[in-house]
Amino acid sequence: MRFALALIAFAALAFAQPRSIVETAVATPQLSTLVSVLTLPAYAPVLNLLSGNGPFTVFAPNNAAFQQANIDPNQVALVTAVLQYHVLAGRVLSTDLAPGANIATTLLNNPAYVNLGNGVNAKVNAIRSGNNVQLSWSVPAGTFLANVVAANVICTNGVVHIIDRVMFFPDDVPTTATNGGLTTLVEAVVLANLANAVTNTPALTIFGPTNAAFSNVNWRGLTPAQLVSVLTYHVVPAVVYSTQLSNGQRAPTLNGQQLVVNIVGSSVGLSDTNGRALATVALPNVLTKNGVVHVIDRVMVPPQLEKIQLNATSF
Repeated sequence: MRFALALIAFAALAFAQPRSIVETAVATPQLSTLVSVLTLPAYAPVLNLLSGNGPFTVFAPNNAAFQQANIDPNQVALVTAVLQYHVLAGRVLSTDLAPGANIATTLLNNPAYVNLGNGVNAKVNAIRSGNNVQLSWSVPAGTFLANVVAANVICTNGVVHIIDRVMFFPDDVPTTATNGGLTTLVEAVVLANLANAVTNTPALTIFGPTNAAFSNVNWRGLTPAQLVSVLTYHVVPAVVYSTQLSNGQRAPTLNGQQLVVNIVGSSVGLSDTNGRALATVALPNVLTKNGVVHVIDRVMVPPQLEKIQLNATSF
C-alpha cells in the first residue's frame, strides 16, 4: 500500500507545474537520501550540472536503494563517479527504448572507473520488456540489476526515472567473470598469463565460455602457446555490443583470425571464415570496465589448431 501511494504521489508530479530535475528530487520524499548527498558541498559540481539546461536523463535511486548500498559520502571520488553513472546526456523516455537491450552512454568518464578507450564514457544497459525497464551494469541478474519503479517524470531540463538499486558501474574483467560464474575462464586466463592484459587493455570484447563449456574440453592438456592461441581467439580488440551485431559480420580477434557472426531469429552464433560452427551466445552484454563479455556455450578452437581434437579424451 505504501509503495502504491508513493507511485501515485510521484506520478502526480507529471501533472503539476514542471520542475527542474533537482526541484523534482527535492519534492519527492522517496529521493530524500539522494538529495541529502547531492546537497553536500563536496558534490556541488554534480548538483550544478543537474541544475543546468541539460537535457539529462537521471536514474534516481530511491531511499531504500541507498540504504541497501550503504553509500559513504566521505568517499567523494567514488560517489561522484556513482552519481555520474546514473545520468545520461539527453532526454530518454522508457517509450524511446527498443525492446531488449539498449546500450546507453552515461556521464561517467573518469579513467579510474572506465577504460573504454579515447575518453569513451561508461555504458549502462537499459533492458526493455513491454512496459518494464531494468538497468544492467554487469551480469544482468540479481544484485547487478535495477528496476525502474517509476518512469518518465518530465522535468524542465530532462526526465527522471526512479530505480530500486544504486548502480556501481562495471568492474574489471576478472571480477565480472567471477561474479558471473565464469571461474574456469578466469583460471585459464591466469594460467596463460593474460590476466593483466584483459584487465588493463582498453576496449575489448570477450566471448567467455561457461564453466560447463570448459569442462567438455581438455584445455589443461594444451601447451602454454596453444592455450594463449585459444584464449586470444575469444577476444576482439574493439567493443561490440549485441545491438551492433549483424548477420555475416566479421570480427578480427587477437589471435589473428576472424570470427563470423550468424544471426537466426534471436539466436546469435559464431563460426570461422570456413563456415565451421564454433559457439552460440548464451548471455550477451555483460558490461565490464574496459568493454563487454558475451557468454558462449563452447570453447572455440582457432583454425590453426583445428586438427587438435580438443575434447575431454583427446590427450
